[in-house]
This record gives sequence, C-alpha cells and structure tokens, in this order.
Amino acid sequence: MKKILMAAVALTALGATPAMAADFAVSGSVEASCGSIGDKPIAFDAILTNADGTLKTGQSKSSDGQSVYCNGSNSTISVSHAALKIGDGSGAPTNFTKTINFTTEVDFAGSKFTDGAGLNLGAKSGILTVTAKDLSADAKPLAGSYTGSITVTVSPGV
Repeated sequence: MKKILMAAVALTALGATPAMAADFAVSGSVEASCGSIGDKPIAFDAILTNADGTLKTGQSKSSDGQSVYCNGSNSTISVSHAALKIGDGSGAPTNFTKTINFTTEVDFAGSKFTDGAGLNLGAKSGILTVTAKDLSADAKPLAGSYTGSITVTVSPGV
C-alpha cells in the first residue's frame, strides 16, 4: 500500500510540472550564382556579296538558344566581340579587305544587350541567344575563311 501511495504522489508531481517551450531559429543562405553558358557556334554558311563584289547588307546569324540563369539581384552581363578576319586582317590587296565588322545582340529572356561591360542583368532565368548582325566592310571582302568571336560573360551579384 505504501508503494502504491508513493507512486501516486510521484505521478501527481509529474503532472504538476509546467510545460517548457523553446524556439529554434532556422537560417541558411543561397550563394549568388549563374548557370554556365556553353560555347555555341555562329556559322554563316556563306557570307554573301553583291554582283560588284561588295558585301550584301542585312546579313545576320544567331546561335542556338540555351537555358541560363543568374539568381543574384545585382548580377551583370558583359558582351564583347572581335571582327571576322582572315588571319590578323592585314595585308589585303588594294580595294579589298580581310576584315568584316558586325554588331552583336544578346537576347536573354527577352532583355536585349549589345557590346558593353557590367550591364545590369539582375536575377534572371531563361533562354539566351547570341546574334552577329549588320555585317559591314570598308572594301570588297577577299575570298577566304573568316573567323571572329563574341564573348558573353554573366556574373552573379548579391
């Protein structure tokens, strides 16, 4: 009987203990990042000339689109290009050129960018397409294989 009475007193004491609560703060962070841009060729099948040998106007060519993202609110995009050239572009005969200039256009999720550094991109996700357009030359382009480049850099920023 004494044991039963002690057990009852112990159970009563446990029931009388006030409830305890604790708050646990939960936190974390996401690093600012940009999804990678892969190298995509922009190949003119043939750069067209007029009957007099001058460059035809209005020519353009775009890369295939690719999915890219930047999650930082202060992310930037930089675009630069180097003209199409045979070799270093020098040494063309009189009235001819080994350099074909062009303008660039980058379309990233509906926002368009041209040459420039540190252009405000913000947080953005979508399809990125690069275009070489408005080909021009100071003289008649010499026959041959021309190479140039467009460089697009996306940089995350918080």
